Amino acid sequence: MKNFTVSFGVESHSHTLEELSSLMGMPAHSGSYEKGKMRGGSIAHSTVWKMFSQIVKSAPLEEHLDSILKATTSTKVFEKGLLPDGCKLVLNIAVFYDTVDCTIGIGTKFLSWLAEHKINLEVASYPLSFDT
Repeated sequence: MKNFTVSFGVESHSHTLEELSSLMGMPAHSGSYEKGKMRGGSIAHSTVWKMFSQIVKSAPLEEHLDSILKATTSTKVFEKGLLPDGCKLVLNIAVFYDTVDCTIGIGTKFLSWLAEHKINLEVASYPLSFDT
């Protein structure tokens, strides 16, 4: 079994969460955070606006990626000059698995989209069982 949590984020050192939400044309999802506020026991050094896939976690990764792609193309985030220098775009994929190992595949359609828009990719994997 594999479950996925997929999010798209915009990281900024100069914008507030409210400003990023305005630029994106939609409110930030839960899990977003503001520069200077406490986050996980330390103070956040940047503001991060996040949008999560709304697909059921057990759906295939491609469905999550399609959801993010469709949602972001309806925003202005990729218009030249919209985001200030220093903003970082990130696609986060978290995979939760209950097998001995875990492999995921990301198709060229999504890899091309990431490259075209200079979106960083972060992948994290979490085993659901720690039996050895």
